[in-house]
Amino acid sequence: MRLAGFYGLTAPFVILLYQEAGAKKLADFCEKLNNYSDKDNIEFAKCELMYFKKAIDRIPLLRKSEMDEYFTDAEEIAYCNCSKLSGYKGDAGVLMGKVKRGIMVRVAEELLDSSLNNFIAVERFSNVKIRNCIADAVTDFIGRESFSIGTIPSVAKKISRKFINRRKMCKDTAELERLNKKIMSEFRITLECSDTVVVNGNTVVLTDDERKVLQYFVCHKCDIDTIIKLLNTSGANSVEIFGSRFTDLMQRKPTYLFSVVARELNLGDSMKAQFLIKSHNDILEQLLEFKRLFNENMALVSESCVFGLQPDEALEIVDKFPGDASDIRALINRNAICTENLDEQTLQAVMELGNIISGMDVEKLNRCFSVSLTVAGWEDCIDKMNSLGIYGLNLYSRHLFNKFLANSTLNLLDKIIITERLKTEFEHVISEIEALLNTLKPIGGRVDEKLTHL
Repeated sequence: MRLAGFYGLTAPFVILLYQEAGAKKLADFCEKLNNYSDKDNIEFAKCELMYFKKAIDRIPLLRKSEMDEYFTDAEEIAYCNCSKLSGYKGDAGVLMGKVKRGIMVRVAEELLDSSLNNFIAVERFSNVKIRNCIADAVTDFIGRESFSIGTIPSVAKKISRKFINRRKMCKDTAELERLNKKIMSEFRITLECSDTVVVNGNTVVLTDDERKVLQYFVCHKCDIDTIIKLLNTSGANSVEIFGSRFTDLMQRKPTYLFSVVARELNLGDSMKAQFLIKSHNDILEQLLEFKRLFNENMALVSESCVFGLQPDEALEIVDKFPGDASDIRALINRNAICTENLDEQTLQAVMELGNIISGMDVEKLNRCFSVSLTVAGWEDCIDKMNSLGIYGLNLYSRHLFNKFLANSTLNLLDKIIITERLKTEFEHVISEIEALLNTLKPIGGRVDEKLTHL
């Protein structure tokens, strides 16, 4: 898997971009990437984001609720059961309310525990407020049972069983995710990272600022699924012909098709005639598909121009781009940008993204994460994140963005840009292959009988 498939941005910075640019703007960036980038870049970006999410899932988290209750020694000593307070001088009603709320929060936390969460009987909460449902169960329990404040955790475990069905795992992950969010919202539960984190046997002690960086990604983990859904491959970029992507074949010499067809015919080299017949028919079918894509996705330019750009137009684009313009100049020199398939809207989007990324310096990172790290502090933080499997944080996002542009072909309209000479060469090779296939005849058949009719 190659990292930084999303415009050169690694997974942590894609999440930062989502927060900085907003959902609508990120969707626009994703659409442009889907349209002009090759399939590998998009697939690598999705894989990196999925791996990053799994890495976050491995981080042990502490659940904390704003509704959690803390009891004094006097309260713990005084409380015996639901109907009797031993010499308690405070307000008995207030203490009873604290006990009830304390149990309710613990029950909610139990239901969010990974060992129980997949077995929640979701239908129990379908038409009622979760907090009311748990409150009723707690009220019923403390009306029947005697317990001390010190045993509230075990009491919560018993009550949580009312909402669990061990025989039936919840398969609707989306519904379960919604339920979990409702539980956390109604009981004001947050997930927090500890200062000491253990992952895969690695114990990492974090400073307060480093913990905030890790906490940021934990809080925004849900954004990853949204981003992944915005990334998809479509059009000619994702169509495979002769075992290769159509766009990859178009980047080779036209005569390369001869080698591809010869390889396919070798698969039919067998004593059994039906193998050759099948290979022949498969090749013919794929050749027809290649011709269709070739005709639909081809855009001609003249030999004399740099993919449609005149020198003054090239300078105009270079002047528009912020930061180091040499990267855009390099793209123009290697025929990567052309006015025929790169519209003004896309150019503006790329420049806007460049502006955002250019601003992601140490000062901006500190503002995003609400920390005050120096360059050396960030380097230490990055090393610790790597130890926890949280890869991709770096101080070189602008450089990676430039490198991505320098090695990518911007192709907004899914058109393959070729010259008239290359078009003629491809058409000649296709004609030669068709002639070859037409000469193959079944042994023992009529001279005018075509192999594809068998």
